[in-house]
Amino acid sequence: MKHLHDYKIIIDNAEVIVEYCQECKKKLITRKDKNGRIDNNKYKEEHKRDFLQRGDKLYLKYYGNN
Repeated sequence: MKHLHDYKIIIDNAEVIVEYCQECKKKLITRKDKNGRIDNNKYKEEHKRDFLQRGDKLYLKYYGNN
């Protein structure tokens, strides 16, 4: 099963967001466009753990029965 990263932001400025996974220490650098926006599709792909819904099998693995 694929690991879902638990990212924590370490830098967030006008040009870039730098995050690292608190579990595996993978570093993720996401560049922003001239309006300060990031690529939404890339963000959703890398942050799947943040979008889990109750009832999803992986939700119970990461968040329990909360």
